[in-house]
Amino acid sequence: MNNIIKKLKKINLVFLLTSIAALLSFMPVLLAAPALRAARLVSEKAVHFWIVQLILIGTLWITGLEPLAISLLTSSLLVGLYTEIYNRKKNLFIAGIISVVIASVVSVVSLKSWFISKGLSLEAKVLEQIQLIIKQAQTVNSVIQLDSSVLMSQTPSALISLMVVGLALSLILEKSLISSLGVTSNINSEHLNLRDFKLPDFIIWVSLFSLLFSFVTFTSKAVNIVSMNVLNIMVVLYFFQGLAVVESFFIALRFSFFLRLVTYFILLVQLFLIVAAIGFSDFWIGFRSRFLKKKLV
Repeated sequence: MNNIIKKLKKINLVFLLTSIAALLSFMPVLLAAPALRAARLVSEKAVHFWIVQLILIGTLWITGLEPLAISLLTSSLLVGLYTEIYNRKKNLFIAGIISVVIASVVSVVSLKSWFISKGLSLEAKVLEQIQLIIKQAQTVNSVIQLDSSVLMSQTPSALISLMVVGLALSLILEKSLISSLGVTSNINSEHLNLRDFKLPDFIIWVSLFSLLFSFVTFTSKAVNIVSMNVLNIMVVLYFFQGLAVVESFFIALRFSFFLRLVTYFILLVQLFLIVAAIGFSDFWIGFRSRFLKKKLV
């Protein structure tokens, strides 16, 4: 009887966390993903998690909140698939790539299908939003000159980058979320320890070639477009490696939690590219090993 009660409590908690994620889905996926990751970790079985997702996604769709249902579907696939694949493969990068790609494809196909059913065009809506952003940017600074067609061609990397950030946040925050809920997870969760995060060595060559092909003139513009999208994703990935370097630096100098939190906010808002550059250069310099030696001394 006690086991049944515990299972029911966990299922209720999964409902609660998924409902919170549904509300957060009004915002980008990066806000919903951490709550869904916590929901998946506290689920007794994968089937419990997926049943709850289907019920809430269906409810949102039936009640006329189709965009919100698609957003929750995307977030659920991103986090749920990552968890199932990682539990089998034990490889963060394989699980991350597969879940991000599938969630991105499902998101685009679902949105496009919904727009078509309404007699609208997804591409036209995205272009309209891009033109609005450009107009607002030029209002702030008239010197800014942006090409809407160029930005439009980079929307695939923008979507994938959003998925990457959402997944990364869900992994970084999972231990804190589970602890705050006062529950235990039946999944052998190895949450992402930020200071240990390091991209595979071959990624450096992907970054260098994408940088080169982004600015070299080719007969076909497709090469430049693909390269620029890949480069954008690489920048996001190296941002997290840069954060890992910064975290190691904070640990070496024993920064307080509050000071680290404020610094992270400043880095995210104002110094994104600089942090990414630090993560990129870590391949050659090895900042973290240097900081570790400093701490030991």
